[in-house]
Amino acid sequence: MANNLEKEFVLEGLKLRHRTDGRGLFACRPLEFEFGTKDAYCIARLGGSVAYASVIAELDQPMGGRPSEGTIKFNVDIARAQYSTLFKNKDPVRVNHYMIELGRFIERSFRESKAIDLESLCVQAGRRVWHLQVDLKILNDDGNIPDVLGYAALGVLRVYRRPDVSIDSSVPGGLVVHSLDDREGVPLTLHHFPVCLTFASFDEGDVIVVDPSSLEESTCDGRLTISVTPQGELCAVQKAQGYGMSQTDVMQCIQAGIELAESSCRVLEKALKSHAVARVASRVRRTAGQDSPKRVGFSSESGPAPMNIESLDPSVRDAMHAADEPIEDDDDDDDDNEQDDAGGKRITMDTGEAVCPGDDSHADGSKEQVLDEPTQRKYTSITNSSGKNVDIYKETSDMVPEQDDAMQLKDAFLR
Repeated sequence: MANNLEKEFVLEGLKLRHRTDGRGLFACRPLEFEFGTKDAYCIARLGGSVAYASVIAELDQPMGGRPSEGTIKFNVDIARAQYSTLFKNKDPVRVNHYMIELGRFIERSFRESKAIDLESLCVQAGRRVWHLQVDLKILNDDGNIPDVLGYAALGVLRVYRRPDVSIDSSVPGGLVVHSLDDREGVPLTLHHFPVCLTFASFDEGDVIVVDPSSLEESTCDGRLTISVTPQGELCAVQKAQGYGMSQTDVMQCIQAGIELAESSCRVLEKALKSHAVARVASRVRRTAGQDSPKRVGFSSESGPAPMNIESLDPSVRDAMHAADEPIEDDDDDDDDNEQDDAGGKRITMDTGEAVCPGDDSHADGSKEQVLDEPTQRKYTSITNSSGKNVDIYKETSDMVPEQDDAMQLKDAFLR
């Protein structure tokens, strides 16, 4: 509450068309919006006044008499931590009455003006509709609480997305509610965007200002709060207290309010565009953190994709490690033959016709036919998973990695 000296100072300045914070008579304080990445809340700041808005959605039966329409209601309250600071010396009963009055004005601005399409909230006519509850909380009071609450309500209704619902007769209830992580939410349908604006009159109506501060509110003779759209539609009017206003003054406030509503909606649209970019970026980061199928290959945009060697078959993995080892040229044929018999790491390939001199039997029952030099092709008979004997041959060279040999053995085993 301002003292007599402060009131006199404010009145003398307004008579000279000067306000204590340097604004013009029909100039608003800076407006800011802040949205959550979950699209569930909005914080509006009008100068030093701050309000918080959130939406709670419930899928339930429709109200009687309106089987194809959902419902929406608004609750206004004060943050518990700020109650003792903002309304320290005020009667709790009057404060509660003031909160109810603010909630009714917000409801008239949005619900009674048909700003929200309630039929779009219907899922199954007569069975299930969405019931929305908008909770508004006052975080700080620096004057003009109705306007900052209206901005918070408009912002959260623009950004909110309800869960999508599909009809499935195979599940209990016949409805499937998809989470916002699985499917994109459905935005609300708004026909127009009401903007709340408060005007204060001084010196028995000779001076009128918009967006009064807390000091100006304690000094003014009366207040008028209107809700208009940028298209010039009048949604709600509330004369709070004090002296009456002439018809000319009311029409002047409405005309000024339409212009201010256009500038406020431009600020909101700019904030929504910035939020849309941040929202997509957060979804991309959240999706990138989830497990995705591993791919081995090449991407034209990002270059070679990393290969997870540990996820490969053990025989292929051993062959790849063997292929990475340096190959030494040795003229000793005996060493080459011993290396071939041990693991077949390095033998030469020749495209000439091969002649089989004889058979060699192994302890596991497989038969191997070794050809004469210079060509070495090994014919092997193995038993696959179906119990059939399959004859394969393997050929490797200094130019062919040994994983081809391992993959060929694997394919024959699964054949």
